[in-house]
Amino acid sequence: MNMCGRFTLTVDISELAAAFGAQVKNYRHAPRYNIAPGQDIPVVTQGPGGRVIIPMRWGFIPPWTGDERTSYKMINARAETVAGKPAYRQSFRHRRCLVPADGFYEWKKEGRTKRPLRIILPGEKLFAFPGLWSAWRPAGGGVVHTCCIITTAANEYLEAVHHRMPVIFTEEQEYALWLSSDDTSLLQALLRPYGGEMVAYPVSSRVNAPENDDPRLIERARDRLFADNDLVD
Repeated sequence: MNMCGRFTLTVDISELAAAFGAQVKNYRHAPRYNIAPGQDIPVVTQGPGGRVIIPMRWGFIPPWTGDERTSYKMINARAETVAGKPAYRQSFRHRRCLVPADGFYEWKKEGRTKRPLRIILPGEKLFAFPGLWSAWRPAGGGVVHTCCIITTAANEYLEAVHHRMPVIFTEEQEYALWLSSDDTSLLQALLRPYGGEMVAYPVSSRVNAPENDDPRLIERARDRLFADNDLVD
């Protein structure tokens, strides 16, 4: 499973628009409990008249490629190399976005099995992953807007689960800088492990299947999955 490979966005569209000070364009949102690569997701971008929320396919396709299959491998971009890697370099400078979320999933290895966890902020606070977007033109015509989520090294809280984590923004200042700044050094400095409090709890293995997308997925699993000193709230 990629990091970050699944996430949740369970708020309604009015709360989403208010949190990011954005207008919704061409997107009908319903609460989502198991967002997976290849799906259309709401993305916040900076338009000429202000911020807008528009749909983009999760899975980055560089504008110069003719191979749509790259999207399945490019759902995440590494913070350490995103500014210089040819696939992402131009988007890092000119096509940045925010991917709203209120939680994400990670799988903790237990012997030969992997148990799913949902990771949230206290109170299930809404936040954003910084991302990049691209306008890809397939051979058949038209434009496909795609995006990816930026990841970094895991913080102390999550390093027992996975060695990487998505970058997380929670403040308006971070949103504004990421969407509007031209200072690449400042942008790079924003891409650091999250330093605030986090909560992780076990969920049903039904989340393993992307076709499952219902409120039961975010309920705490009833069985005892972890020892007392493991990473569980």
